[in-house]
Amino acid sequence: MMSAVTRSTIAAVLALAMAAGAAFAQGTPPDADRQAAAKDLMAAMNVEEQFNKTLTSVQSLLTQQIKTQPNNEKAVALIGKIFDPASPDVKAYLVDAEAALTGFYAERFTTEELKEIAAFQRSAAGKKLQASIPDMVGALGPPLGKFQDSVKKQLVEELSAKPKQ
Repeated sequence: MMSAVTRSTIAAVLALAMAAGAAFAQGTPPDADRQAAAKDLMAAMNVEEQFNKTLTSVQSLLTQQIKTQPNNEKAVALIGKIFDPASPDVKAYLVDAEAALTGFYAERFTTEELKEIAAFQRSAAGKKLQASIPDMVGALGPPLGKFQDSVKKQLVEELSAKPKQ
C-alpha cells in the first residue's frame, strides 16, 4: 500500500504540473500561420512518439519508487493500467499535451522561427536530440527524487518540531 507521504508527493507534483499548464494557457491566441507552423514543428519533432517514450520513463520511475513500499503489488498493477498507451487517460493526455505544446511554441516564436526550428528538428542533429529526450527525463529522476526526499525530511522535521516556548 502506498504511504501517505508518497500519495502527498504525487499529488503535489501533479498540482505543480497543472499550475504550470494553466500558466502556459494564458495569453492571446497566435494567428493561423503561427499555429500551422507550430503544428508542423510538432510533426517534425514527432511529439507523439516523444510523449509516449517520456510516459514510459515516468511510469518506470514511478514503479521503481512504488516498489520500495510494502504491499506494492496492487499499486504497481494500477500504474501499469493507468499508463497503458490504449487507456483513455493516456490518449486524452497526448491530445492535450500536443495542443498545449503547440500553443506554447506558437505564442513564443514567430512563424519564421518556428520554420527554422522545424528544419533543425528534421536534421540529423535534431533527430539525435529528439532520441535523447526520454533518457534526459530519466536522468532527471534521481536528482528529483533526492530533492523530494530532502524536502520531505525538512517538512517532517519542521512540522513535527515542538513549538518553542
